[in-house]
This record gives sequence, C-alpha cells and structure tokens, in this order.
Amino acid sequence: MRTFTEWLAVQRRREDDIGELAEIVADDRRWPNPKTLKEAHDYLLKQGNAMPSIHRLMKAAFAEWERTPKGGNR
Repeated sequence: MRTFTEWLAVQRRREDDIGELAEIVADDRRWPNPKTLKEAHDYLLKQGNAMPSIHRLMKAAFAEWERTPKGGNR
C-alpha cells in the first residue's frame, strides 16, 4: 500500500484542490510523511498554518486516500 505522501504525489496531475495540495506538499522539503491525519495537522500547525481551509482539505485528502484500494492511483 502506498503511503499517504506517495499517494498524494500521484495526485499532482489533478486539476482540483487535492492536486493543489499535492503541489504544496511536494514543494515542502520538510514534509514529515505523516501516517495519520493528526500527524499532518500537527505538522501544519507547527509550520504556522492554522487556516481551516487547508486542514479541511488535508482531511478530505486523507479520507480519499483511505478509501482507495491499496493506495492506488486515485
């Protein structure tokens, strides 16, 4: 199964909010490859990103990743 970060990297081709999130994560050299949504949220908060919209988007991306069989392409 792909990790969330591996799955998200594939999503960079998308022309929607998750694709944009994937670009942001790809550009972040300190991205921690979180195993849980809480780890991702904690990282965002540590980086000073408390915008509710980015946290909602991260939640949506994690939910989609978890629904994807074996972390497939989508």
